[in-house]
Amino acid sequence: MPRPDATTGAATHGVPGKLALGRVTGGHGVRGLARVKPFNADSPLLLAADEVDLVATGGQRQSFRVLRRQPHRDTVLLGFVGIDSLDALEPWLGATVEISASGLPPPGDGQLYHFEAIGLRVETLAGNLVGTVAEVLTLPAHDVWRVRRASATPLGDADEIEAADVLIPLVGAIVREIDLRQGRAIIDPPAGLLDDDAE
Repeated sequence: MPRPDATTGAATHGVPGKLALGRVTGGHGVRGLARVKPFNADSPLLLAADEVDLVATGGQRQSFRVLRRQPHRDTVLLGFVGIDSLDALEPWLGATVEISASGLPPPGDGQLYHFEAIGLRVETLAGNLVGTVAEVLTLPAHDVWRVRRASATPLGDADEIEAADVLIPLVGAIVREIDLRQGRAIIDPPAGLLDDDAE
């Protein structure tokens, strides 16, 4: 199965219909260019965005038209209408960069955006519920779903992988079907991937 595009599971936090692409990590030059660290380095969406929302760490949100965009090392430099100096950019340092999910191009055949996987109900071929997709991990070989087991009770930080979580490699031999309309994915887990009571 081809690698899904876009971002990590953090994408759906915040306002519904918005997709988080990265974070403003600093300024560049004297004209207020924002240095943005993408959440998914493979995604081209930051370089294609014409308008973005900046969401400050305190929750303030504002839309900006993008005037300039270019890759720069492991970041993307973005220039915004209305921000023409480092002083003007300063309130937005640390801000999350979001776009409207409705403006995304359709994913390729057999692909899906990371945010579309978050919350999917994962079941085995036998119809047993495994849990729900909590996060998409982008690894060199393929993506991996972190699935929160149906019986899991949160034990600590939501960003930590709990003992009750299961990691599902996003490969065709294991993930047999993804039905976004039904909100579910069907897997054929190899021996040892799940506990006996979930297979």
